[in-house]
Amino acid sequence: LFDDSLVTCRFQTASLIDFLCKAVNAAIGWDLDVEEAMNAGKRAVNLARVFNLRHGIGAELDAPSMRYGSTPLDGKAAGMGVMPQWDKMLCDYYHHMGWDEKGQPLPETLKELGLDDAIAQLKDIGSE
Repeated sequence: LFDDSLVTCRFQTASLIDFLCKAVNAAIGWDLDVEEAMNAGKRAVNLARVFNLRHGIGAELDAPSMRYGSTPLDGKAAGMGVMPQWDKMLCDYYHHMGWDEKGQPLPETLKELGLDDAIAQLKDIGSE
């Protein structure tokens, strides 16, 4: 999630979080460690989710595009689409993120990340 904040390609940098921290530290003079970087990414994703929920963008849009959700016709993945497993994968993702079954961040998740104001924002829109 931290790599998204840096606008880097996850496929090339996901296993290089130490390197990304060193690069950020060198560029701006911080002393950011891996745990802080991971928490920064989690905070960014949760704040974006709360923002989206406040603006009517929720779980109904948590689906791959037609292209990514389609079943490949040829190649090594021919006939193996993600859609038969999509609901299970989405449920697992929500659980991993500390969100409820509707894709809303749980209050305890937001509190752990120091995002207490976001808890109140979710309550303001009727989410809990």
